[in-house]
Amino acid sequence: MTYNHQIVTDISLLAGQILLESGAETYRVEDTMSRIARSFGIRNTENFVTPTVVMFSINGYNSQLVRINERAINLEKIERTNEISRALVGGHISPEEALEKLTELKDTKLSYSILMKVFAAALTSLCFFIMFRGDFEESLIAFLAGGIGWITFECVTLYTKAKFFNEFFASFAVALVAQCFAITIESINMSLIIISALMPLVPGVPITNAIRDILAGQLLAGLSKGVEASITAFAIGAGVAIVLMFL
Repeated sequence: MTYNHQIVTDISLLAGQILLESGAETYRVEDTMSRIARSFGIRNTENFVTPTVVMFSINGYNSQLVRINERAINLEKIERTNEISRALVGGHISPEEALEKLTELKDTKLSYSILMKVFAAALTSLCFFIMFRGDFEESLIAFLAGGIGWITFECVTLYTKAKFFNEFFASFAVALVAQCFAITIESINMSLIIISALMPLVPGVPITNAIRDILAGQLLAGLSKGVEASITAFAIGAGVAIVLMFL
């Protein structure tokens, strides 16, 4: 059975857009789009993916692109997109059903509540503090600093779309909390508290994706993600440095 090329393009672009917006690697996005096209019997396709653009064409004609304005880490959406693409390739659902499911998935917000995120960040900070063999009496400070840091991260994200400001102010808040406790309580391990509370902010997934994209031959995407992760790390360090130097 043959299908209109437009529906193939729509499905491929939408799947690629969801994957890229959810933090998937560039080579995974291109592979998924190619597999979808091949499931329709179309072999001659071209797709070009960068961290901000997804482009797709069939037989070198009617190239279409989608611009990516927002990116986040959402592994649930990546998994569901993969499930839909596998079902389509396996012939378990029709193209119309796949397009409908992808459209619904794109408009669905699959994320935890802010309260849950704050608690998870605080708990992560506590676990790292314990893993770094910090004193049990100071573990509550690391827990509190991690939670306050993530609250700051979420608040700044809500009120500004400028990248890297949220990490900067979050790390500033973490260092400020640790500094306040260091002033009031003698001989606490402030450095260990700050390091532990900053762990939820570390751009681990972007760094991993950058390395995997470079190893897969996606040099442009890998280098751009690496630069983004490096600037994020610099913003985190700058927030801490300002507190330690001037307060």
